[in-house]
Amino acid sequence: MNNEKSHEAQVHPFPRRRLRKRWIFVVAIFGFLWLALWIVFRERSLAVLRLPNGQRFTVHKLTYGTDHRYWGTPKPLTSVENWANGWLSRIGRQIYAMNPTGTFGTGEPTLGLWHTFDWKQKDSDSMPHWYVLTDQNGWRTAISTNWSRNTPPSAPTGPGQPVTPEWSSSILPSPSPFLRFDLLNAEGNRLGGSRLKYEVPSSLIQSWNIQTFPATEKVGNMTVTLNGLHSEWAERDATKPVVDDVIKVTPDFTVTVDGTETTSWQPFTEGAPLLDYAWKPTNPTNGTIESVLGTRARFHHCTVSPYDEAWKVFLPLICKNPDEVGESDRVTIEGVSFESGLPSDPNGADQVKVGSSTVKFLGAGRAGSFEYEGSGEAAFPLNGVNNFADWSINGLQGTFQLTGVPDQFGKVLSSFPLDPGGTRTPYPMTVSLKFTAPRPHFVISLTDSGDRFPLIIVKDDDGQAVEGEVMNFEGLLLWMAKKPCDEIQSVNMTLLLQVPRHFTFVVPPPAVPTRK
Repeated sequence: MNNEKSHEAQVHPFPRRRLRKRWIFVVAIFGFLWLALWIVFRERSLAVLRLPNGQRFTVHKLTYGTDHRYWGTPKPLTSVENWANGWLSRIGRQIYAMNPTGTFGTGEPTLGLWHTFDWKQKDSDSMPHWYVLTDQNGWRTAISTNWSRNTPPSAPTGPGQPVTPEWSSSILPSPSPFLRFDLLNAEGNRLGGSRLKYEVPSSLIQSWNIQTFPATEKVGNMTVTLNGLHSEWAERDATKPVVDDVIKVTPDFTVTVDGTETTSWQPFTEGAPLLDYAWKPTNPTNGTIESVLGTRARFHHCTVSPYDEAWKVFLPLICKNPDEVGESDRVTIEGVSFESGLPSDPNGADQVKVGSSTVKFLGAGRAGSFEYEGSGEAAFPLNGVNNFADWSINGLQGTFQLTGVPDQFGKVLSSFPLDPGGTRTPYPMTVSLKFTAPRPHFVISLTDSGDRFPLIIVKDDDGQAVEGEVMNFEGLLLWMAKKPCDEIQSVNMTLLLQVPRHFTFVVPPPAVPTRK
């Protein structure tokens, strides 16, 4: 019996040890496979740029649309993960233990760029202040980084811990298989760059029936024919070392009203009343251009790429000839003298109703110091009194004060209720305006303009137009002449309050201007 056991032990030595080795081998193989897959899929950066000072700027991901979702705040890493990070950093990878995903919302489709950088290590020559995205056609979009906005992201949670991925938003460039990413410092010098894979989801790309020139649209008794679009490079901002590509677009169109051609209807592309908080129309009044990706830009500052297959052109028109505007949409005050700065009687005959709007002429004067008071409607919350002091714009210097009007219970609202459409309900207030004017001016109080756009036409006694600029201080419209015009004693003023006529075209973009 003993011999049999001895023989059996010789034939099958250490059976349990062999079985254990096999399991260890199998587990090791699966462990290495899991580690390899984890390294590949856990964090695959789009680009890792090594800056001149040795720091790394990492582009993790591009997101598209109006809701951008990615990582939240990093949790503390374990000692094993910290050790692994030391090795993974050599190949541009990083371990992140993240909290639930964060969400950033935008009003229109945008490109979200997620990146990390140790912003606490300050080095002026190597600090990234800008990044430039260039598509396959050479169209550039420049975006300022967190550092240039003086809001650097949070520091790592501890030694060896990763920084929080930050999110920057920009317009969507035209559909392109790739983007060239360049990182620049404050002086505009290149710190590094890479080629990024760029795949816009097909669901974001709009499909349109493209019209050919001339394109015609009719609204009511008006017919507008868009004959073409012309473009030129917009003026560069000399104070900024980095600029994106911006063109100025001019539409070539003709307008007929009841079959008769007229030049009085023009797009409102520039010259908007400054500080225009009170007028909040439902539809945009400035001429705008929309790309196939849903991003928009204005005519005089167009960042939409002209390399797109088509543009959607929104052309809102207003009439600039008082004689062609109905009497129910205009107010005319003749003989406005620049000799007096005394406000008129707010309860006098100068108070006129245009639709739901109330118009009052408050006074006029030449160069000097003046003070006016009128009524308006707030477009942002008021808590008692808001005083905007020491402002200076277009040669004017002064202050304006907004005072909320108490309700029937004597309370001034600090926030606004929302109507069923989700928009804020205007809240009444008084407006006091004190300023020093360098040129002749007059002031009009305007409340409750709704979707009616205010346009002021000024002519001298000979019927010649007098150029001026309009500033809207929460319902106080201040018109100021662009030139001293001391020879003019009085003018005739017409305030037009009209709802713009909106026309929409889907047409090919203009030719790309030659680069300077």
